[in-house]
Amino acid sequence: MRTENGVEIQISSLKPRRSLLEVVNIDELRDVCEKFTCFTNAVTAILDLEGNIILETGWQEICTCFHRIHATTLFRCRESDTILARQLRLGEAFTVYKCKNGLVDVAMPILIRDEHVANFFIGQFLFEVPDKEFFIRQANEYGFDQSHYLAALSKVPIFSDDYIKQIMEFISSLVRTIGETGLIRRMLEETNQRLEQDIIERKREKIALQESEERLRFVLEGSRLGFWDWNLVTGEVNRNRQWAEMLGYSFEEIQSTMKQWEDSVHPDDRLMAWQSINNHLKGKTPLHELEYRMFAKDGTYKWIYDRAMVMVRDQEGNPLRMSGTHTDVTDRKNAEERLLYYSNHEPLAGLYNRAYIDVELSHAACGRRFPIGIIVGDLDNLKAVNDILGHAVGDWLIKSAGEIIKKVCRAEDVVARTGGDEYVIILYEIEAAAFSAVVERIRAEAKRFNQKQTGPTVEISFGAALAISDKELKETLKRADDAMYSDKRLRKNLNNS
Repeated sequence: MRTENGVEIQISSLKPRRSLLEVVNIDELRDVCEKFTCFTNAVTAILDLEGNIILETGWQEICTCFHRIHATTLFRCRESDTILARQLRLGEAFTVYKCKNGLVDVAMPILIRDEHVANFFIGQFLFEVPDKEFFIRQANEYGFDQSHYLAALSKVPIFSDDYIKQIMEFISSLVRTIGETGLIRRMLEETNQRLEQDIIERKREKIALQESEERLRFVLEGSRLGFWDWNLVTGEVNRNRQWAEMLGYSFEEIQSTMKQWEDSVHPDDRLMAWQSINNHLKGKTPLHELEYRMFAKDGTYKWIYDRAMVMVRDQEGNPLRMSGTHTDVTDRKNAEERLLYYSNHEPLAGLYNRAYIDVELSHAACGRRFPIGIIVGDLDNLKAVNDILGHAVGDWLIKSAGEIIKKVCRAEDVVARTGGDEYVIILYEIEAAAFSAVVERIRAEAKRFNQKQTGPTVEISFGAALAISDKELKETLKRADDAMYSDKRLRKNLNNS
C-alpha cells in the first residue's frame, strides 16, 4: 500500500505500461524486418513511445549520405518522425507523411492486447516518379554532388498506396502475433513460478484454465469445428461432439483411439495424411495442415480440412500432446471440382472442349505415347436441322453423335467437341492397321443408331491422320481436318447425284 493525496492505493492494482522489448524476441523481429527490406527495398524502423530506436533496417543511400548529413535536411527528417508519432498519439491507425526532403514516410502503431507499445515505420520511398527538378534544386541548395545525389534518388523504390496499406497491415499483424506469443510465454513462465511458491495461486490458475477450456468448448461448438486432442504418451484421443456429427456419428459412437480416425480416412489419402502428421511430429513442418477425404457413417465421404500442431514437447523435444480441428469443406471441394470439370468440358454433350484439346496436344508432343492418331469429325446438315426442326433437335443430334463416338473409342482415347458440330478424337499408342478401322466402326455404329430412328439421322464426315513422332503432331491435326473437308465434299456430291 502507498498513499497519494491522502488516498491509499493498492500497489498490485497499478498496471505499468507494457514495453515491446518485454514480450518480443527482438532478434526474430529484426530478422523479419531485414528480410522484408531485402524483398522490397523499403526502410523499416521500430521506435518506442519515447522515440528511442528499437531496430532499423535498410536506410536509403539518399538519406544516410545526404539528408542525414546536412543540418537543414536532418532537421526535416526528425520533423517527419515527430509529426508521424504525434498523429499516432492522437489515435490515428495509419498515417502517411511526405517529408520536406521529398520522400514519403508511413507509420502505424504496434498494439499488443490493444495497448499502444511502439510505432512501426516504413519510409524513404515514393508514391510516383520523382520530380527530378525538385531534387536538382535541393542538391544545388545544400551543396550535394548532383550526379551522386540523383544516382541515390534512382535507388529509392516507388510503391502504390494500396501496396503500402497491405504491407503495413501485414507487418502490424505479424508484430502483434510475435508480441502476443511472447506475452503468453512470459505469462506462463510467471505463472509457473507462482505455482511453485503458492498453492493458492495454483488453484486460481487451475480455475482459470477450466474457464478457458470452457470458453474454448463454447467457441468450437459455435464455429462447428471438430476438435481432437491426442495424448501421444497414452495413445488416447479425445474428440468433441462436432467431430462425430461431422461424419454422421453420435458422440457416444466415438472411440478414444487414432485407429477410428485412420479407418475413416479414404485409403487413397491415408498415407498422405500420416506423412503430414509424422513430418510435424518430427519438427519438419510448423504444423500439420491437410485436406483429405473421410468416410461418413452413411458410406459417403466428406472432404475434411485438418489443421493441428504439437502443443507439448518434453525437454528432449519429443512430442507429448497434439491438438487440432476438423472443418467440413465438402461443399467448397465439390464446387472446385465442378469448376474444373466445366473448364475442360463443353456442357451439351459432356465431352472435352477445345481448350482441353489444345493442352492435351501440347502434352502429347512432349510424351512417348506415339503413334498418335487424330480423327476430326463434322456433323452433316446440322444447320438445316436447326433451321427446319429447331435447335432442340439439333442439340439431340450433337449429343447422339458424341455418344456414338465414345461408344466405339477406347477408355483411354480423348473425345472432344471443339465447335458447334465439330469433334476431335486423339488415340494414343495405336498402330496404323487398328487406326484405319476406327472411322469405319464409328460409321457402322452410327448406321445401327440411325436404323432405329424415324426422324433425322446422325451423319458425320471424317478425316484421319497418324503421327509417328512429335514433329508431325501439329501437321497431323491439319491433315485430319483437311481430310474431313474432302470427305464432306465427297459425301455431298454423292448425295446430290
